[in-house]
Amino acid sequence: MRILVYFFLLISTVFFSYCKKSPDVTQITPDPKSGEYNLDGSPKFLKGISVQGSEKIAFDSASRDFVITLPKSYSEENIDLHLSLYKDIKIEYGTPSVKSDTIIRFTYKGSAPLRFFLVAGDGTRKLYSVYVNHSASPQIELLSNEILINSSFIKLPVKIITGVGTTPATPALANPVIKLIDRKNGSLLEGVFYNNIGQVFISDASKLINSDKYALEIQFSNQKSFVFENIRFKRGLPSVNLAGNQNVLSPEKDTIFAFGGYFIPTDRYKVEFSSDFAAKSSAQEMKFLDSSRITANLPKGIAEGSYLVTFYENDIAIGKSSLYFSENKTHSIETIWQGSPNNALIRNTEKLTFKKGDTFFAKPFPPIYLGSSQVSGFNVKDLPNVRLKNGSTTVDLLPELTIINWAVAGINFSIGKYTLPKNIQSGTYQATLIFPDKIESKPYWSKIEIN
Repeated sequence: MRILVYFFLLISTVFFSYCKKSPDVTQITPDPKSGEYNLDGSPKFLKGISVQGSEKIAFDSASRDFVITLPKSYSEENIDLHLSLYKDIKIEYGTPSVKSDTIIRFTYKGSAPLRFFLVAGDGTRKLYSVYVNHSASPQIELLSNEILINSSFIKLPVKIITGVGTTPATPALANPVIKLIDRKNGSLLEGVFYNNIGQVFISDASKLINSDKYALEIQFSNQKSFVFENIRFKRGLPSVNLAGNQNVLSPEKDTIFAFGGYFIPTDRYKVEFSSDFAAKSSAQEMKFLDSSRITANLPKGIAEGSYLVTFYENDIAIGKSSLYFSENKTHSIETIWQGSPNNALIRNTEKLTFKKGDTFFAKPFPPIYLGSSQVSGFNVKDLPNVRLKNGSTTVDLLPELTIINWAVAGINFSIGKYTLPKNIQSGTYQATLIFPDKIESKPYWSKIEIN
């Protein structure tokens, strides 16, 4: 059996997934009179960074890249970045692993370079990148000779002991190279090691699975290569997501497509649609198209609204997303989430539980799109309110404008940031969007629990 894994899936699920996790976000919170400013009127952001135990810290002011060199003796799993900030400068809300207002903890071994934004009081933002170079000789361990293949990904069971910083370790270096070598015929598959994931284009995974004569070679920067013999490959469970930008579908006209893989024609696939507002879930068998795609018609008679979508292979969950069913392609909820605004390109699949006073984000569909340089073209009045209902209690939350730069598409779009009142009653609420034209969406698939 030949398995065809499309190259664009590798781009859209690995490199593009990084774009999803780290879009450029602008939160508009003007306060032009605060802070410290340069002679040209631009705000001052960062005085410097210090890292306890580091050997050297270099900074490129043009690219705003830091390169932190750790000594050979450094053995900690993390580094703490101590930021010296100018007045009224803050680390952007939602940045992962923030320990305090001025400290970011970074688990650096094999990770992608850390990127974070600082935000001034007038809403201006600057992006900084942190690379880590460990001056010790690399030492890695292969935890198992059996490697799982999942779509285009090869999740290498590698443990980094020392000598590996970020991948790449400096802006000038390429990502570490990995090679899969067939010892029988000398054929070669090449890829890169990035953010602790092996990325290899696989045109025929069946050849890998049927062979136990492969060697794995990894080379970090200009260091020596590590070679592991007698590598065996095993098919892993597919990792599945919706194809393209499907969000609002017509149950009468549209078809659902999912990609991932690799899929097997003899296995059974299905998709389940569930909601806190549906008496029971609806399931539909999915048809195998090829090793990377499955499809299904939508259940007949399913009610309009927002649904959690769960994909199964032989009754084992292999992926989740969300969809909105309606004959009208507007005035719907795409996703609601708490945490980083950077998750605007990812649909939340977890139940919503908030505390009084918490902030969260909501993305309407369709968003308002503008060119990547047209930040001033957005208006908070174009965003919907979030309406929360619990019995006779109704609370309308007004949005704060947040702008997402989707760099890979070359566009900006806006989402709303919402804050729960500190005096809101505890309980379970349904959440809908009230659009500027007063049209109300159906409830979001997850009720909101407020404690």
